[in-house]
Amino acid sequence: MNRTDQSGPLPSSTIEEALERIVHDWKPCSALLLGPTALARWAQLELDGKPQVVIVPELSRGTLPPDTGRFDLVFVRGLMERHDRETGGRLLGALRDLHAGILLVEICQERGEDSDDWALSEMLAYGFRRMVTLAEPTGDVALYRFSLFDYKQTPDWLNPDSWAHPHRWKP
Repeated sequence: MNRTDQSGPLPSSTIEEALERIVHDWKPCSALLLGPTALARWAQLELDGKPQVVIVPELSRGTLPPDTGRFDLVFVRGLMERHDRETGGRLLGALRDLHAGILLVEICQERGEDSDDWALSEMLAYGFRRMVTLAEPTGDVALYRFSLFDYKQTPDWLNPDSWAHPHRWKP
């Protein structure tokens, strides 16, 4: 996988445009499509290169088979809404830590007071960044991204110039 994106929110108007941009910028060699509607979204994309794709439409007990390997890109759609927080959290953690260089999760958040949807704060707690949010008649659709390559930004103060003061040390 080639890493060319220096990431931030994507200037996209649709989920498809955001996905196309990510796939174009990162150029994954392998992809895992996870969830009953992931293939439908993936098929809408106009991609330059075609990564090797593995499709898993459903999961038993919210876990991947033990022989599932690592993929350059994992795209999850239509799956998180089906699981409770504990099961969904374990799935996100396993995908993020074991199976994906880049993890993309599309979540449909229904409107209503009794909605038990994944909130932005929960996705941020797992290290995701919100890339796109679109208002649909049934609710908001959001695309979140976690990248192993840039999930942790180095703060400005974490360098020797700010804390070591080498000019104060005498030989």
